[in-house]
Amino acid sequence: MDIGKVTGTGRSASRAIGYHVMLALATLAVMAAAAAGLTLALWLASFFFVASQHVNPLHAGFHTWPDAALAWHDGHLPNQGRRLAGAGLFGVVLAFGAPARGL
Repeated sequence: MDIGKVTGTGRSASRAIGYHVMLALATLAVMAAAAAGLTLALWLASFFFVASQHVNPLHAGFHTWPDAALAWHDGHLPNQGRRLAGAGLFGVVLAFGAPARGL
């Protein structure tokens, strides 16, 4: 069955390897950007949660928001759910929405 293609006109082996290397590097770059965005979102969520508590937000670390979420889930932070959810949402929107808006 003839589909109109001439056989043997594919890429050479070195060009095929180069293509796959570039594809792998692009995939790693996207994964690194996503990891950096999640890290930034976590820090921003912690920053805004600590600021909503009227404490110096520069003392917020990466662990502050997850610790507060676990404490709220265990009942140690009553009436703080809205602040916690708002800080998390604001952190994610700023970390991923601002760069996307810039594109």
